Amino acid sequence: AETFHLWFAVIALLASSASYINSRLVVRLGMRRMVRGVLTGQIAVSGVFLSVSVVGWPEALHFWAYFVWVTGVFFMAGMTLGNLNAIA
Repeated sequence: AETFHLWFAVIALLASSASYINSRLVVRLGMRRMVRGVLTGQIAVSGVFLSVSVVGWPEALHFWAYFVWVTGVFFMAGMTLGNLNAIA
């Protein structure tokens, strides 16, 4: 609890790189392809995490699994939200 703000800052810094990466890739790949690929990837990652969660994580991996998943969700948002707004 005492270091929550630091971990949240790390997640934000990692996820903020998505906007920069998106700006470089969207010109080459196109918005629709980027959105489709990133959402497919996030569904796959979430499916793997759900499957492993049903089987059971080792206690030592609970925090790291959550950390990786949340970072992925925020990264996905950075890669898709701007493109979805532009498409709309």
